[in-house]
Amino acid sequence: LSGMVAGRALLTQSSSTVGYLAAFPVPRASQTSQSCRAVDPSCDVSLMWIGTWGDPEKETMAANKLWVEEGARIISQHSDTTEPQIVFSDNGPARDELTEVELAMVDLYPDNGLGIGYHSDMRELVGDSVLTSVRIDWTPPVDYFVRAGKSANEFNATHG
Repeated sequence: LSGMVAGRALLTQSSSTVGYLAAFPVPRASQTSQSCRAVDPSCDVSLMWIGTWGDPEKETMAANKLWVEEGARIISQHSDTTEPQIVFSDNGPARDELTEVELAMVDLYPDNGLGIGYHSDMRELVGDSVLTSVRIDWTPPVDYFVRAGKSANEFNATHG
């Protein structure tokens, strides 16, 4: 569903690129592309593997690259820090850090940055530029395995 949200938001943007920071090779990245294209067939998902769940410096550098070099104005992520969302909320890297060529590339797409967060409600941490966040509720599987472990221990204690 997050890809569909990104695809819908692209319809209001001058760029048709969604940047996707993927921690490791998992199907979620291709699912985002497919669901984004279901809403906006011109959607291009620029995928960048970063090889970590949570490295703020690496995620910031990758988000800056997606903003400047790929022209992405919406970012989705499969990593845990808020840094990519902050880069896009701040509309990319500071202009005084960019070369003339990079400035020209950035100016092709003057839209404000938007984001799809991951693992927590990043809107609470970053602000209104976050359209939605993918969140996993681990309560049901954890409860199941805790109960199963407790039952096994009780069985072993009485039948040991």
